[in-house]
Amino acid sequence: MCLGSSRVAAVVISGLIAVTLLGCAERGGADEPSAFASTDPTESTSAPTSTPTSPEPAPSAPPTRSVRQGDQLFRVSYSALRGEGSVQRTAGGYVVASVPVVGLDRRGRETWQLQVPRRAEAEVTVDVALGVVVVTYPIPGQDWPGFTRVVALDPASGDELWRDDRASFVSVWDDTVYTTVCLGRQEATLGDCTISARSPRDGGTRWSLPSYHAAQVSDAGNDWVLVVSYPGSGSPAVVRAVDVMGGSSLGPHIPIGHSVAAVDGAVLTTGPKDTGSADACRQRVTATGFDGVVLWQQTYRPGEDPLDPGECRSVYVDGGQAGLASVWSYEGVARLVDATDGRTIWTGRRGAELALMTSGLVVAVDTRGGFATGASGVDPATGERLWRAPAEAGNTWELRGGVVLSTDTNCFDDCHTEARRPRTGRVVEHYPGLLRAAGPDWLSTVADINAELGDYRVFRR
Repeated sequence: MCLGSSRVAAVVISGLIAVTLLGCAERGGADEPSAFASTDPTESTSAPTSTPTSPEPAPSAPPTRSVRQGDQLFRVSYSALRGEGSVQRTAGGYVVASVPVVGLDRRGRETWQLQVPRRAEAEVTVDVALGVVVVTYPIPGQDWPGFTRVVALDPASGDELWRDDRASFVSVWDDTVYTTVCLGRQEATLGDCTISARSPRDGGTRWSLPSYHAAQVSDAGNDWVLVVSYPGSGSPAVVRAVDVMGGSSLGPHIPIGHSVAAVDGAVLTTGPKDTGSADACRQRVTATGFDGVVLWQQTYRPGEDPLDPGECRSVYVDGGQAGLASVWSYEGVARLVDATDGRTIWTGRRGAELALMTSGLVVAVDTRGGFATGASGVDPATGERLWRAPAEAGNTWELRGGVVLSTDTNCFDDCHTEARRPRTGRVVEHYPGLLRAAGPDWLSTVADINAELGDYRVFRR
């Protein structure tokens, strides 16, 4: 999830992700030097792959000692909400995703609380849309597919603006609440469910669209959303692009595999693994336009799964912005690709995963055993490695307000967050705690993600 405002662009149906994609991004160019080149063969069925060039040594980012700490606005302690607790900005203040849900003013003083049923405490979700606090949780004691309560709250007073108890599935994206009402059947029929786009402020319906079962928004762009649903009856899950304003379909349903990502105008999805033997593993990635036209296909050889000897690795796809995407496998080789034609722009060394993809910067995180071992900033237009950061910089990266924020979701103690200059990697500020949410001019951290009581801090940037 792009912390504090939008969600992760890729949906992984099954498997393991070691690095969180948080890039809010733009466009790429040529290849990375051969110091990062893969030895894994790639078979291209309809798109060319470029060749890496000679490496140039990359400077290490300057050390973080003597770097100033960000300006702390306040510090509060509330329940950690299953390790998912956070403090998020609202219109006029902040909200703590905790049990109970707590509203704060700009100085961090408590202004209201919302209690939820004890049986639902383990599944509470707190979002902010158009500055409004949106709380969702399953209504206990319901038969499949069940019902989810949506409660929208005035951020200043905590007063209820509206609620809905009819939806079975809810997804909140930026400025919209999407509710899905189902008929309790899964018969591979459009109309098994209906997904509606709702205003966070008054619950008014902007548009509604018949769907298959369990429809939810899995991705969003400036003028489109991607709706994933499940026909059932042995059919694979499907996605289709929908106009964000009017709710009209932009194309047909597209079958998806275990991993799917979207960039403007295209959906990338993985096909089944052609195993044969571990050294002959093959898996196809297909890019399909929103209109249903196949743009390109590539077959990748991910190699043997290090966690399951004798079996093939799975291939995953992640989406960036401005046509950038990545194709990767666990402790395998990551490739930055042009989603419009499948061309490989840059190839990482084994174990690297792309944690941020923008037109001006790609951050590649080296991993081993699921833990970050270092990160590199790469210019996607030239393939030049701009800087190198140590393992302590973390596995989660985000571009916010002109700086790159990094944190390590695997930290146990002494968790911290750093802000870097994109082109030099120079650390300009550091913040105690694990990054939980961020905006252009603020961020929040928690001292220990595993603690029952969250020690939250909010900083001005």
